[in-house]
Amino acid sequence: MATLAEVSRGDREVRDDHGLTYTELYSRIECADGLSFSAQGGRTKYSLPRDSYGYYFQLEVGYPRKEGAHARMPEEWSEYAAGWYDPDACEFWGYVPIELIQALIDAHGGEKETQAPHTKGDR
Repeated sequence: MATLAEVSRGDREVRDDHGLTYTELYSRIECADGLSFSAQGGRTKYSLPRDSYGYYFQLEVGYPRKEGAHARMPEEWSEYAAGWYDPDACEFWGYVPIELIQALIDAHGGEKETQAPHTKGDR
């Protein structure tokens, strides 16, 4: 599970065994009420700045899910939709401001808290 702070920071560029560079994808951002979505930044993503070094102020957002089904995003996101906009079918939004993403997370109870694994002495 990724956090919005991690994604907006960037720094996920990797060089493979053939000398090619690419940006590793972040895992999904999960909200407390079960909403999850992908948020990515990088030079091949619909984000600003268009590089792989972060501090992004706009991100690419996609594939919202809640309870295994497509989740509807807020109507004010329609201007960021890729192609036509059908709120019941849209899967991808480009150049979404960080503030709108944070407002979405807040409206869904904040980011899901991660729990550290239990160790023998903390039961």
